[in-house]
Amino acid sequence: EESAALLAEVLKASVEMNVYAYGSVLDCFEKASQWAGALVLLDTSFRIRLAPDVLSFNAAQSSCEKASQWEQVLAVFRRMIRMPVAPNNVAFSLAVSAAQRALKWEVALAFLRHSDAAAVQLPVMTRAMALDACSLAASALAATVGGGGCPGDDG
Repeated sequence: EESAALLAEVLKASVEMNVYAYGSVLDCFEKASQWAGALVLLDTSFRIRLAPDVLSFNAAQSSCEKASQWEQVLAVFRRMIRMPVAPNNVAFSLAVSAAQRALKWEVALAFLRHSDAAAVQLPVMTRAMALDACSLAASALAATVGGGGCPGDDG
């Protein structure tokens, strides 16, 4: 709330905003888990023709990921590559994490492939999250089908 009020005051005062100032406010939104405010700020930067950098996109993604808004995390990633801003390992890791939380194993694996194609080195933990997404989705499917366990389990 304070970040949004500060931004409104700055814009009213016609203070020239640059990518660093926007990044700072985006960081505040991220820390406060204000994903909607972060997205509004990102949209505002486009309207005033300020090109956000990869760190700005990371902060917007992170605020969405913390709020379990996985679709928004992926939407921010898509906007980033359309800019074109080259996604870094943080952007890919946030996308994989969001897909894992949403049990979207296909999406998680697609991001692994995309990061490999872009020659972005991902932490082992990010790759483990993608595998975990597969495992969680398989468990959820087994529970829905009624098996409750892995094929071949006796008990």
